Amino acid sequence: MDSLDLKYAKSVLLRVADRGAVKKSDLFDVVKSHQVLDNLLDALMEDEYLKIEKNERGPRRYSISLTAKGEVIAKKLREADKLASGRSIPREAVEVEIPEGIYEQILRILRLDKEERSVEEFVLDAIKEKIKDWRNRNEEIEGHP
Repeated sequence: MDSLDLKYAKSVLLRVADRGAVKKSDLFDVVKSHQVLDNLLDALMEDEYLKIEKNERGPRRYSISLTAKGEVIAKKLREADKLASGRSIPREAVEVEIPEGIYEQILRILRLDKEERSVEEFVLDAIKEKIKDWRNRNEEIEGHP
C-alpha cells in the first residue's frame, strides 16, 4: 500500500506544503495521536514524499519538509481540492510538466483512469468525497464514531 492511501496522509502533505518546513508539533492539529503521526511520517518518508532533517542548533529538533516528489503531489492535491470546491483553475496552471512515473501515481491517488473518466466524472467524485469528509468531521466533532 502506498503511504498516500493512509488516513491523514493528504492532509499532512498539504499542511507541510502550506507552511514549508514544519516541526512535528505543527502537525498535531491534523493528527492527534503521536503514534499515528510517527507511523505516517515514517511511511511518507519511506515513499519519498517527505524528508526529515535534524536541526544542528539547540536541543534535538527536526524539520519536516516536502521532497520534490511530495511537492508535485501536494500541488495536484491542491488543484483537485480547488476543483472539488468549485473554484476554477486557469488551464495554464494545470498544464505542467510532471516528472516521469509521478503521473500514474497522481492518477491512482485521484482514482482516475487515464482514458476512461471525464473531467466531469472526476469533479463529481471529488465533490462526493469532500462531502463525505465534511460529514466525518462533523460526526467527530459531535462525538459520534
